[in-house]
Amino acid sequence: MNVNFSILLNNLIKEFNKNNFYKVYLEGKKLVDIKN
Repeated sequence: MNVNFSILLNNLIKEFNKNNFYKVYLEGKKLVDIKN
């Protein structure tokens, strides 16, 4: 797993904990783009 991926994953978890689901969606989209 590269560093960038884990940073994005941490951001996603942070926003999820704040119930900021729109941001979770955006971060998740970034993660999917990286994986493909």
